[in-house]
Amino acid sequence: MIIATAGHVDHGKTSLIKQLTGVDTDRTEEEQRRGLSINLGYAYRAVTPATRIGFIDVPGHRRFINTMISGVSGIDLGMLIVAADDGPMPQTLEHLDILRLLGVQRYLLVITKSDRVEAARCEQVSADVQALLPPETPVFVVSNSTGDGIPDLQAALDTLASDWRAREPGGRFRMSLDRCFHLKGAGLVVTGTVTSGVVREQDELLLQPQGVSVRVRRIHAQNEESARAQPGDRCALNITGAVERKHIARGDWLLDPDAVAATGRFDARLQLSPGLPFALKHLSPVKLYIGAKRIDARVFLLQAADGKAALDAGEEALVQIMVDGEVVCCHGDRFVLQDYGETCLLGGGVVLDPTAPRDGKSRPARLARLAALELDSAVAAASEIVFGQGQLLDIADFCRAWNLTATEREALLADPAIERGRRVPASGSDAAGWLVSPALWAQHCEQLLAAVQDWHEEQPNETGIKPALLRKRVGGKLADVLVQPLLMELLQGKKLVMETGLLRVSGHRVALSGAEQQHWQRLRDLLMEADPDIPRLSQLARLSGLTKQALLPLLNRGVRQGRLHQLNDDRYCLPETLRSLAGLVLNLAEQQGEITVREFRDAVGCGRGLAIEVLEYFDRVRFTQRRGESRLVLDAAIPQRLFSS
Repeated sequence: MIIATAGHVDHGKTSLIKQLTGVDTDRTEEEQRRGLSINLGYAYRAVTPATRIGFIDVPGHRRFINTMISGVSGIDLGMLIVAADDGPMPQTLEHLDILRLLGVQRYLLVITKSDRVEAARCEQVSADVQALLPPETPVFVVSNSTGDGIPDLQAALDTLASDWRAREPGGRFRMSLDRCFHLKGAGLVVTGTVTSGVVREQDELLLQPQGVSVRVRRIHAQNEESARAQPGDRCALNITGAVERKHIARGDWLLDPDAVAATGRFDARLQLSPGLPFALKHLSPVKLYIGAKRIDARVFLLQAADGKAALDAGEEALVQIMVDGEVVCCHGDRFVLQDYGETCLLGGGVVLDPTAPRDGKSRPARLARLAALELDSAVAAASEIVFGQGQLLDIADFCRAWNLTATEREALLADPAIERGRRVPASGSDAAGWLVSPALWAQHCEQLLAAVQDWHEEQPNETGIKPALLRKRVGGKLADVLVQPLLMELLQGKKLVMETGLLRVSGHRVALSGAEQQHWQRLRDLLMEADPDIPRLSQLARLSGLTKQALLPLLNRGVRQGRLHQLNDDRYCLPETLRSLAGLVLNLAEQQGEITVREFRDAVGCGRGLAIEVLEYFDRVRFTQRRGESRLVLDAAIPQRLFSS
């Protein structure tokens, strides 16, 4: 169990921790000399061999508010400490606000310096502070000087720790770094508190936002050498890799290599502090505190209260935090904002989507998606996005945003609320793919069919539409990643047909005019009569009585419709003719293995020029392959596939 102390400077936090653990968290010479906690102090109390209480002693001085914020992320219990003689002070209230904004829900109230005041004063201070805390918050009155009340507080904490349900070490490993130093004989050491997942010796991690790979050599957790560390552990990692101390800054992260990447913007739910003396305007510059990071940012109001371009004290809204640089965050991470001059606490909130879009951030569909991301589980959020809102879900992006491991991802997809969705495989290296509802899939199938049918109506003389042009025509209506899988299903179901590189609706035939039909029939008769010869373009024009200008559009349309094949710029022929000529090639190959131009010419009974042109066409379609002066059959199935009329 991790407990963070909070309270005004010189109210006895560090002394109380020493009473409870025997550890003085004012460790540095400067801290000892000044009597004030500058850096986070950590101390541990062993309840049983398997149960420990970790205390975080955060600074109380206003100048060290950034250190305080980085220390209280991910704690289990807030211990608010108030001196009986002073009572609650401004820093007491500010620290309490920060604890609330960071999601701390359970508290203990400790009234210190009881030996300096009358009992009535302790009761009054206790009543004043209890009004600010959740109902039934336990209260303890102690004196660090005399030890009065300390045993009762220790016993209560030990009971809480024994009954405390430890956080499961789920998710991928993440740790925000607050210190970095060289240790003689060991090398580079970084420290922080583990946010999620488990790290073990020899694990490969990624330093972000630098994107540098490192390896864990040794681990210290809770001030002891350990083989592993997990959520809540105060951890020191001895790392090695292509990185130097000067390259690591406070607030950088060590992550599982497959965890979320660094980002320059994230969408969130923001809650302003009730006592804020001014309104927060759209695009206001702020200081963002997330993990151990402190960085400049701006607040883009996605959905301000009552449509205003500003938020008043105590109000909340969906926002996009635009960072001046990069941060690492996941869904559910807490953050705090101060004004740009760092004079007052603005508020805080929770990250909803670390992969926030640059464009369309306030569109209704986007806001609806963020509303789904506010649900209490990944299953509920994914189900609402896919089935409730009918939106496409990128599985890999979603799971990275929620920091799910591969095992947790498969459990999500196997959940009864999710498994009824259709999983569309990805074409790239990430095998996760996309999740789409059956209703949306069917709707998109109909839209794709309708788009092809619209093309037929617009271009009645064309056989079909090129796939690339179809993608362009449906762009904006269908997600691009779905077009190819949808086409495959429609082709397999024979609702669409692909011929000569064109898509058409099954059963569609080109509507020729009476004159065009007559010309086509005349051309077909001429080509059938010439078989196995293949007339040149000039011969066809002379025999048909058409000019080349009139003949070429008719021939090219026949090619697009699959009624003709074009050998080259001067010869067109029927599929039947090519199938017959291919049969001769197969017979020759069966008899002697290789085919020469002369042997093929003699078998056909045509001139050498035509024989060469036919064989070169067979080479282009990969039916045959030339090797020196001979040819081999490369794929005997090609004629059946390409030359069927």
